[in-house]
Amino acid sequence: MRLPLVFAFVLLLCAGSLQAQHPALRPQGPSQFEKGLELMEKQQWAAARRAFSRFLETEQPEANDLRRAEAAYYIAYSAINLSNDDAEALTENFLLEYPYHPKAQLAYYELARFYYSNKNYNRAATYYERVNPAALTPAQRDEVDFNLAYTYFSNKDFDKALERFNKLKRSNNRYSYAASYYAGYIYFTKGEYDQAAYDLQRAEQNEAFAAQVPPLMANIYYRQGLYDKLISYAEQKGGSRKTSGSELELLTAEAYFKKEEYAKAATYFKQYAGSKKLDGPLAYRLGFSQYKSGQPKEAIENFKGVANQQDSLGQYAAYYLGQLYLDQNNDPFAQTAFQRASSLNFDPKIKEESLFKLAKLQFKQQNYDAAALALRQFIEQYPKTGYRQEATELLSEALLKNQNYEQAIAYIEQLENKNPRIRKAYQEVTFLHGAELFNTGKFFNAVQNFEKSLKFPEDQETTVKANFWSAEAYSIGQKWDESKNFYAAVFRQASPDSDLHLRSRYGIGYAYYNSKQYDRSQVHFKEFVDRAGAKNPFYHDALLRLGDSYYATKNYNAALDAYQRAQKENTPEKDYALFQTGLVNGLLDKNAEAMQAWNTLTRDFPNSQYVDDAQFNKAELQFSQGRYTEALQLFNQFVQQHANSPFVPYAYRSIGLSHYNLKNYEAAANAYIRILENYPSHTIANGVLMGLQEVLNLQGRPEEFNRYLALYRKANPADQALETVEFESAKNMYFSQKYPQAIEQLQAYLKTYPSSSNAPEARFYLAEAFYRSNRTQEALAQYQTLAKSGPANLQTRSLERLAEISYRSGDYLTATRNYRRLERLAGNRRQQIDAWAGLMDTYYRRQQYDSTMYYANQLTNQSGAAANLMSKALLLKGKVALARKNYSEATTFLRQTVDLAKDENAAEAYYLIAYVQHLQEQYKESVETLFGYNAQFSAFKFWLGKSFILIAENYLKMGEIFQAKETLRSIIENATEPAIVEEAKKRLNEIQQQEATQQQQQAPANSQLDQN
Repeated sequence: MRLPLVFAFVLLLCAGSLQAQHPALRPQGPSQFEKGLELMEKQQWAAARRAFSRFLETEQPEANDLRRAEAAYYIAYSAINLSNDDAEALTENFLLEYPYHPKAQLAYYELARFYYSNKNYNRAATYYERVNPAALTPAQRDEVDFNLAYTYFSNKDFDKALERFNKLKRSNNRYSYAASYYAGYIYFTKGEYDQAAYDLQRAEQNEAFAAQVPPLMANIYYRQGLYDKLISYAEQKGGSRKTSGSELELLTAEAYFKKEEYAKAATYFKQYAGSKKLDGPLAYRLGFSQYKSGQPKEAIENFKGVANQQDSLGQYAAYYLGQLYLDQNNDPFAQTAFQRASSLNFDPKIKEESLFKLAKLQFKQQNYDAAALALRQFIEQYPKTGYRQEATELLSEALLKNQNYEQAIAYIEQLENKNPRIRKAYQEVTFLHGAELFNTGKFFNAVQNFEKSLKFPEDQETTVKANFWSAEAYSIGQKWDESKNFYAAVFRQASPDSDLHLRSRYGIGYAYYNSKQYDRSQVHFKEFVDRAGAKNPFYHDALLRLGDSYYATKNYNAALDAYQRAQKENTPEKDYALFQTGLVNGLLDKNAEAMQAWNTLTRDFPNSQYVDDAQFNKAELQFSQGRYTEALQLFNQFVQQHANSPFVPYAYRSIGLSHYNLKNYEAAANAYIRILENYPSHTIANGVLMGLQEVLNLQGRPEEFNRYLALYRKANPADQALETVEFESAKNMYFSQKYPQAIEQLQAYLKTYPSSSNAPEARFYLAEAFYRSNRTQEALAQYQTLAKSGPANLQTRSLERLAEISYRSGDYLTATRNYRRLERLAGNRRQQIDAWAGLMDTYYRRQQYDSTMYYANQLTNQSGAAANLMSKALLLKGKVALARKNYSEATTFLRQTVDLAKDENAAEAYYLIAYVQHLQEQYKESVETLFGYNAQFSAFKFWLGKSFILIAENYLKMGEIFQAKETLRSIIENATEPAIVEEAKKRLNEIQQQEATQQQQQAPANSQLDQN
C-alpha cells in the first residue's frame, strides 16, 4: 500500500516555489525550469522531464544554482512516475551528487516506493531504511513503516516485519487492519495461536480482510484442537465466498475426522472435493470416513486411488480396501488388496495383519501352494505373533492340500510330535505324492510313498487306495506275487460294493493271468464281469481275458461262450474275439464255424492286426485237413499280402510240406530254399534243412544241398558265445545310459556281424543311443533303415520315433506321413492308439480340423486308451471347437477333459473354459472360474501363471484397474515361469503407460476446474 505520487509532488512543489521566488537565487525572465514545474503540477511527467533536461542543457545553471540540484531531482522523479528504465539510475546519481540536499530524503522515499511497486523488496527495504522519518509527514511515515514491514514479510524476515506491524496495529491509521492481519499471520506461523487469533479477529472487522481471515481462524482452532469451536465458527462463516468456503469445508471435514464423527467428515470432504480429484492424503481420509460411516462402495473407490501409492497411506488404504472387500465376501479382490498391503514396509503391524489375512484368504480359496508360502513367510517374520498357533495349524493343512508333496512330507516328518490330525495329514499327503509319481511312471518311488502312507492307517479310505495303487504299481513292474498281496488287502478292507474292490478283482485277475495261474484268474475275471456291467471301461477287456483263461485251461466251450458274448456286446476288440472264436472252433473240430469267424474278421476288419493271424490259420486249417491245394492257395495269398508278418517263415514251411504231399518236389524245394535264404537264423530253419535234403534227393539233386547247408552254418555258427557276449555288452552300455560307449560297441558289432539275427535289434539300439545323445541326424539314418526293411516290431518302433522327431522339429507333414504308416503297420493296439494320437496332434497343428476330430473320436471311443491320451483327445476337440468359435461345444469338451483326469491337459482345458467366458464378455464368471484353478491344478505353473494373467485382463474389462495391476505385480513377484513373468511385466507396463496418457489428458481439465 502506498500514497499517490502526486500527493508527494504537491509538497515538493510548494517548497520549490518558495525557493524559486528568492531574488538572490533565481534569474529574471521565463525559464525551462518554471515550465517544467508547471508541467509537473499537471502530472505531465514526460514533458516535464524534457523541460528540466533542456534547462540543464541550454541554460547551463551555475554549480551554486539551487535549481541545478532540483532539476536533477525532478528528472529522476518524473522518470519514477513514468517507470522509465533509467529511473533508478537517475535517482541514485542524484543521491550520490547531492547527498545532503533537502530532497535527498524524499528521493530515498520515492526510490523505495519505486522498488516496492515493482516487488523488488530487497532493494525497496534498502532505501526505506535510509529514509529519515522526520522528513516525512505522519501519513508518509505510516506508509514507510507498512511497506518496509511488508518487504520484510515478503522476504520471510518475520521478526523485523512483526515489529513494524505491531507498531502500526496499535495506532489509528489506514494500515492498522492490514498490520493486524499480517501480524496475526506471523503469530500463526510461529504457533502463537492466541495472539494470532486476537490480531486476526481485529483484522476481520475490516471488509478487505473479512474473506481472508476465516480460513486462518479455522486453522488456528484446528491446531489448538478446538474442533467444536472450529465447526461452530465454520458454520457461522458458511455464507462467505466460495473459495474460502471451500477451505472451511475442508477444515470442517478435518475437525469431524479428528472427532471421529466420520459420517459428517465424509460429507464435508465430498463437498470440498466437488468435481475435483482429491490428492492422496485427502482421498485416504475421505475413504476412511466412508469406511467408518458405513459407505463401503464410496470408500472402496477412494481407497483404490490411494492404494497404488508407495507410502504409508498406500499401505493403509490397501489394508482397509481388503477389509471392505472381505465384508462384501469378495475374497479375490480382498486377496489382491492384502497382497498389496503386505508388500509395503511402512507400518509393521499393518504388514503383519495383511500377510496373515492374505494367507487365510489363499487357504480359503484353496490356493494352498500360495497359502503355504505366505504362512511360512509369516511365521518366520513374526515368530512371536499372536496368530502363531492358528498360522501353524493352517500351514499344516495347506501343506497337506497343496500339490508340492515333497515339501509337505519333509515338513511333517521333521515334526517331533505327530497328533492324530498330523498323522492323518501325513497318510494323505504321502499317498497323494505316490499317486503323482505313479502317474509320471515312477512306480518304484510311488510304492515307497504308498508304504509310508500305510504306516499311519488313520483314514480307512486312504488306506484302501494306498493298497490298491501299490498293487497296480507292482503289476506294472510285473511283480505279480506282491501285487496279489496288495489286491488281497483291498478285499479285506474295502466294501464289496466299492469301486476299488471291483477294480481289484480285475487287477488280481491279471496278476494270476500273467503268472499263468489261469484257473485262478478266471475266478476273478468272472466275478468282475458278472458285477461290473458293460458300461464299466474294463468290462470288455475282462470278458476277453476270461475267455483267454478258459482257453488256456482247455475249457473250450466256456471260452467260446465268452468270445461270442464279447461279439454280441460289440466289444471294441471284436476283431480279437472273432479270431479267438475261430481258434476255439478249430480245436472243437468245428471247422466251418472257425472259417466263418475268420472270414468275418478279414471282411469286417480289413485293417485289424489279427488279419494276418486269421488268414494264416485259415490256411493251416486247410492244411491240417489234408486239403493241400486249398491250403496252398491261401498260403500263397498270405505271403503276398503280409510279407512282413512273423508267420511268413511258417507259411513257407507249410507251402513246402503241401507241395511235398502233392509230390510237387521242385515247388517244395523252392519253398524250403526261400526260408534258408531269407530266414537262415529262424528257429524252423534247422527242420527245413531235413525237408530240403529229402526233396532234393527225390529229384536227384543231392549235390545242391551243401550250398544251403553252408548258408545255414554261416547264419548259425557252431560257437555263438563270443557274438552273444559282444551283443550283450553293447546292450548293457545302452541300458546303463552310457551312450557314447554303447554307440562305439554297437557300430563295431554291426561291422563284425552284419548278417546276425541280432543285427536289426543292434541297429535299433544304435539309433536310440544316437537319439538320446542328441545326434538326431545319425539316429534318423538308422531309424529310416529299420522302417524300410527291418522286422515288423522294429519297423513300427522306428516309425514311432521318426514321427516323434519330425513332430518336435515342426515338420508336421512328415510326422503325419510316418504316423499314417504306423497306423497301417501297427502290430498291437497300443501302437495303433499311439498312431491315432500322433495323427490327431499333427492334423491339429496343420489346422486340418476335420481330420483332428476324426482321430480324436477314434481315441475317445477306445476303452484301452490311456487316460492322458483320452484327455488330450477331449482337449483338442475343445480347441477345434474354440477355433471354429463354437463356444458351447468347446466348453462341453473342455469340461469333459477336466472331469476325466487332473493332468496338464485338464489344466489347459480349465484355463480355456475361463478364456471362453472372457471371449463371451462374462468377465465375472471367468474370474470365478479361474480362482478355482488352484484347488485342482496348482502344480502346473505355466497354466497357473496364464490364469492369473487372464484374471488381470478380466479385471481391466470390469474397470478394476487396481485389481488388475496388483494381480500382475503378484505374478511378477511370485511366478516361477520366466515367460509368464515377462508377459506380466509387459502387460503392466502397457497399463501404466495408458494411465500416464490419461492423466496427461485430464490435467488441463482439472486445471480449468481449479481456475473456476
